[in-house]
Amino acid sequence: MRSGLNRKAGTSVSALTPASDQETAIHQSKATRVPDDLVSRLNEPLPREAIAPHPSNPHLSSIKTIYQIERLNQVFGLGGWIAKSEIIENSHETRMVVMKVRLQVPVWNIDLEQYGGNDHQDRGDAYKGAFTDALGKLCGYLGIGMDVYKGTSVRQRQKESLGHPLNPS
Repeated sequence: MRSGLNRKAGTSVSALTPASDQETAIHQSKATRVPDDLVSRLNEPLPREAIAPHPSNPHLSSIKTIYQIERLNQVFGLGGWIAKSEIIENSHETRMVVMKVRLQVPVWNIDLEQYGGNDHQDRGDAYKGAFTDALGKLCGYLGIGMDVYKGTSVRQRQKESLGHPLNPS
């Protein structure tokens, strides 16, 4: 199973801005970084209501997919990103559906892929679950929900519920 950050199995997200002439196109053929302001917007904490207890493990949190999609739209624009899926496994015996999802942001030359799986009894829900599982992992690669994955949002919520302000450590 491949979970590289781009199709060339690199370790960073590269960026290209649209070129207007041949000289600019040659200059831009070298990968550049996604601007810091976009990275900051991707990394902003999600709203409190975006995070729910994980359905099968109460010690973990889960991010509602619609909030991840909303963040992609806010940062890259509606239609500025593409998610393509491919069914890798579709077993009726085990009910398992595995999908490979490819997330692309053409203007920044972002091209990521990840796998997701689901074994829900309802086949439609299994396909949707496999897709959203992979998309959630891809959003994590971009920094969406980073505070949840690091566990900092859970600690913050616990301290807030106890009436203690969050102290940075």
